[in-house]
Amino acid sequence: MARILIIAPHADDEIIGCGGMMAKRKDTDDVYVCIVALTNRHQAEEDATVRKLEMDKAHSLLGVQDSCILTHESGYLDLEPMYELVGHLEEVIRAEDFTEIYIPARCHMHDHS
Repeated sequence: MARILIIAPHADDEIIGCGGMMAKRKDTDDVYVCIVALTNRHQAEEDATVRKLEMDKAHSLLGVQDSCILTHESGYLDLEPMYELVGHLEEVIRAEDFTEIYIPARCHMHDHS
């Protein structure tokens, strides 16, 4: 049984990037998700509550064992100090004995890099 960690910039990026793999492996492996920021700067504050509910429902359907959200204050990746984000990610990665870790591919979104 694999212990899989999916790191996603925002809630929904884990589904866009790894949803098929999550669905395929939900009955055979343990899947964990780490969301770096719940929303992005183009979304209103009230969207965060809706986004969290949608994320929890999707994770339940896809058999996600557990998830975490790293940033709650600003919610914007490009406003968070990089050393803090990296430090939080290191803590998540070291906390478990993951056998696979999935990260996003580089793209045009400035706060996904």
